[in-house]
Amino acid sequence: MILPFDKSKKKPLNEVSLINILTGGGGHLSEQESSIEIPAGNHKLFITKSVDNFTPEKVKISADFIKFCCKNLGINHPCKVYFTGKRGGPIQTTASFNPNTNDIWIYVKNRNMLADPLRSLAHEIRHFKQNLDGVLTETSGDDGSPHENEANSFSGLMIRMYGKICPGIFE
Repeated sequence: MILPFDKSKKKPLNEVSLINILTGGGGHLSEQESSIEIPAGNHKLFITKSVDNFTPEKVKISADFIKFCCKNLGINHPCKVYFTGKRGGPIQTTASFNPNTNDIWIYVKNRNMLADPLRSLAHEIRHFKQNLDGVLTETSGDDGSPHENEANSFSGLMIRMYGKICPGIFE
C-alpha cells in the first residue's frame, strides 16, 4: 500500500523533512552509513547523503516496492538496500548485490523515470533470494547465465506488475 502524500511537498530530500514526513521518528540518520534509514516492513532502505534527486514520495514508493518484490518471492529474511548518487566502492554500474553481506546497492542519480532504478532493485532482490536459497555461484552474475537471466526476467515482471498499482513510476 502506498500512503497518501501531499504533492505540494515535492521537494528534494533533506534529513529533517525525510525523517519527519516518512518515519514519524521511526527512522534515523546513521553516521556509520552516512545515510537516512527508512523502515520498509522488516527490510531497510538507506538513502545516502549523495542522493539529491529523490522526493519523499519517491522514497515511499521505493520502500513499498521493496516489500512488494520480497512478498512476491516469499522473502521473510530482512534485506538492506542502499540508494546512492555516487559510483565507486560497491557500485560500478547501476546496481550491485553483495552475497557476503546481502547488501543491495542501487545507483539512482541521473536515471530517467523511477521505474529505471526500481527495475535494478528488483533484479538485485532476485539475486538476494537466490543467495538465500544457496544457489549462487561465482559465475551467477555472468551475462547469459541462468541466474542472471532469471533476475532480468523477474525485474521486468515486477515493474509491469507494480506499474499497474503505481503508474507514477513511469513518469
